[in-house]
Amino acid sequence: MRGGINPYLYGEGNPLSRNDPLGLLSFFVHGQVTLQAFEGTGFSERFAWEVARANIQFDFIGGGATQEIDMAYSHGMRPPNESPAQAKAKWESFVNYQIGLCNAQGLGWAIHGLQDAAAAGHQDFQEYGGILRWRMIPHMFGDVFPSSTARVEALATTRKAIEQFREKCGCR
Repeated sequence: MRGGINPYLYGEGNPLSRNDPLGLLSFFVHGQVTLQAFEGTGFSERFAWEVARANIQFDFIGGGATQEIDMAYSHGMRPPNESPAQAKAKWESFVNYQIGLCNAQGLGWAIHGLQDAAAAGHQDFQEYGGILRWRMIPHMFGDVFPSSTARVEALATTRKAIEQFREKCGCR
């Protein structure tokens, strides 16, 4: 992708008329890591951007319905009544199903779940009791300011997902 990563990704490339509604860097990180993972893959720049957009928008689907406790698995987490193994099985199924749809939205949603699982607040399918609980403060900090280890892991899992998509669906 010529020119590298767009530093205004959070505002869809237009910081004057669009904004990051929650002021969180996590959406920027999702987009940035996704675009970086696509570099040198042979996929079109347009397709890479469509995937990145779907990834970023995942948290806002249905007015934030993906943030509900019963969707915790899609972010690499688990509801209070579920074991980490149960949540991991649902997460793997979610990721594989989304990749199997063979479209940009499905790949973006799968990548979102993979990248979230790399973040400190999500690792090992930590319990998620809702976005407004006090325990979410350290979780959100890890999402907004991911460690270099988390970024490397997110990039590696994103590249694996892109390769899995290529094997199953071809190059777009």
